[in-house]
Amino acid sequence: MSLINQMLQDLEKRDGAADGSGALPQGVHAASVAPTPKRRLLPWLGVVLVAVVGMVIWLGERKPAGPETQIAAANFPAPPPLVETPPAPHAPADIGQNSALTAAEPATPAVPPKEKPAARVAEKPRANAPSSPPRERTRPAKPEAVSKSSPMDEAAMRAEQRYRDALNAYSQGRTTESLAQARQALTDDPAHLGARQLLLRQLVEQRANDQARTVAREGLQVHPAQIGWASVLTRLEMERGDLGAARRVIDDTLPRAASSADFHSLAGAVAQRQGKPGDAAEFYRGALRLKPAEGRNWIGLAMALEADGHAPEAREAYRRALQTGDTLSPELQALAERKLRQ
Repeated sequence: MSLINQMLQDLEKRDGAADGSGALPQGVHAASVAPTPKRRLLPWLGVVLVAVVGMVIWLGERKPAGPETQIAAANFPAPPPLVETPPAPHAPADIGQNSALTAAEPATPAVPPKEKPAARVAEKPRANAPSSPPRERTRPAKPEAVSKSSPMDEAAMRAEQRYRDALNAYSQGRTTESLAQARQALTDDPAHLGARQLLLRQLVEQRANDQARTVAREGLQVHPAQIGWASVLTRLEMERGDLGAARRVIDDTLPRAASSADFHSLAGAVAQRQGKPGDAAEFYRGALRLKPAEGRNWIGLAMALEADGHAPEAREAYRRALQTGDTLSPELQALAERKLRQ
């Protein structure tokens, strides 16, 4: 209001200066005179004054909003920005009834309800919120490595050392010590190849056939591909006259001995002693396919064919046996010559 007082004082001064004489003496009354042009401006000055006052009041009402006004404005949702934003991810097909109702309502209502703005504020960040970081996959625990000092490794090391001691004793002629060390090595490690081979050899040399059969049979259960052990077991069964047991060893081992001519020849001998010349002929033919220059297999084939009633084929087999030369023993060579002279 100081501005208005200043303007009024200025107007009073201007009115006094217009008369040229200032205030009238006491008791003297001014005569009525016609209004001068200056006096006609007074109404217009009043209009200007009212306009100025109104402008001042209007400017006063446009002062910055205080804290109360800002808090009140915060309760209303802000208009969406005009900047392009990336599209939100597609919602699943089943979004529920609440989402469908919200999509049907206006984006900014004039007077928002008390509960819906909170729901919209909660839903809006959900659409634009970044996806949660992927969880780290837990790796399966690695199996614990077998310690070098495990009982299995210690037993294998003991078996190896005892096998070396048995081999050293055998080379020095200490048979009893060698047998004991070899047996102990197999107790520590039944799969020790060298210890079982050494033990089986010594038992065969000592004609301990029963023990040798047990060692060979147990060895084939651990190492079924050891064709030499199967051959030893077959011969041991033949020596004791158990041709059925010998044939079972043959039948069990032959699928793994397809490339062994000697095992096919042994199978032919077992079948021949069983009285099955047809089987024997087939076994000998298998051996000759692998070693066609082996004279004794030609003799075996000739004897099997002769026993099976095939004399011409048998004579041809005897002749082929003599053509092998030095591969025949003197006894077998004499037998072939005698058969051809008949």
